[in-house]
Amino acid sequence: MIVSTSGLKLYVSSLCVLILIPTLDVGGAESDLLRILPRLDRSRFRILVWPFLSHGSLALQFDAAGLTLMPPLGIGGKTNQSLSASLSGNNFLTSSRWQQLWRLPLASWNAIRSATRIARVARDNNVDVIHAVLPHAYLVASIAALMAGPALVMSRLSQNFYHRDKPLFGWIERNLLHRLPEIVVGNSQRIIDELKNERIPPSRLKLIHNGIDVEKIGAPHRSVARRELCLSDSCLVLTVVANLFPHKGHVDLMQALATVNVHLPGNWVVLACGRDIQGSRGSLIEFARKLGISCRIRFLGERHDIPTILAAADIHVSTSHTESFPNNILEAMSVGVPIIATDVGGVAEQIESGRSGLLVQPRNPAALAEAILKLARDPHLRAQLGSAAKERAIRLFPLEKTIAAFEEVYIAAAARK
Repeated sequence: MIVSTSGLKLYVSSLCVLILIPTLDVGGAESDLLRILPRLDRSRFRILVWPFLSHGSLALQFDAAGLTLMPPLGIGGKTNQSLSASLSGNNFLTSSRWQQLWRLPLASWNAIRSATRIARVARDNNVDVIHAVLPHAYLVASIAALMAGPALVMSRLSQNFYHRDKPLFGWIERNLLHRLPEIVVGNSQRIIDELKNERIPPSRLKLIHNGIDVEKIGAPHRSVARRELCLSDSCLVLTVVANLFPHKGHVDLMQALATVNVHLPGNWVVLACGRDIQGSRGSLIEFARKLGISCRIRFLGERHDIPTILAAADIHVSTSHTESFPNNILEAMSVGVPIIATDVGGVAEQIESGRSGLLVQPRNPAALAEAILKLARDPHLRAQLGSAAKERAIRLFPLEKTIAAFEEVYIAAAARK
């Protein structure tokens, strides 16, 4: 509840913020929330987290952090299943234009039904701000905010490639949804620029980089991490942390590694962490087998010990075709691991190529292979880049800065509403 304002200062008491997100599965957006939300000032903010499609594997960690979790929609009923079927990534947003047209009435009806329930809860709990994270949540949260009246905040955490692939949903965002938020947050300048091009006024845009607490990253010593992972000290270890979506570029990485295989140490290995997406793991394993490097690639699945994985690495690689401000790069920087990454989205805001990592163009296995070989052959350069990356993470991306920025956003959004 807002009690008084004075100039730029706003004094609040128990401002209630509802975080709306599809699930709490392992991913960049979910990990960001797990870092930020428990550390908001509890004397000023009351936080409700609502994974409206399903809880996901991180739900227990949110609960352990003392956050209030709302049950997914449709517990004991059919709303959750129907909403998921009509709006989930496997249906509405990923279907063709014509499929979207005939599914639109069902998707709209289920979105309105779900938004009605969310609006009711928002009113009952005196919610001041609804914060929508990810596109599915944005649609439902926009309707709920219109019904219940709280301020709306939206976070864009990826490039708008889905507007090109799914033009109907892009049209809905640009022409309908973007009129509603008091504040739209982007986590990289590239995202902010895209939002400007989508005709959101600069006065409603806020750049908030992801933050990291280097002191609490919890990475063990390199030798300890390698013992835990059954790796020898002499092994050249590369890591990649990304769910197995095609746009994450795992195929590019394997093509690059196959090119330089004979020039790498005889016991090199890749630790690939990430959730299987629609059976892509099997396809990637088969592709590695055809390239003759299947014995070198370990697909570890979804992991909750990423700091240990990174601590064991000699080189961390990010090969995405599209990104915003990837957490896996930020985490690798915090551990002091040298990074090779594709120059997409806000990655160049994280890494200065040649000083705190190496940047290559996306979809370019040849350039990627050259960068891998360069670092594989030069331990001194690896140490130099890793040290510079850690220093940059500490200096530019402290978690405290991110937390303070979100507190300011919630207060400002409530005041504008």
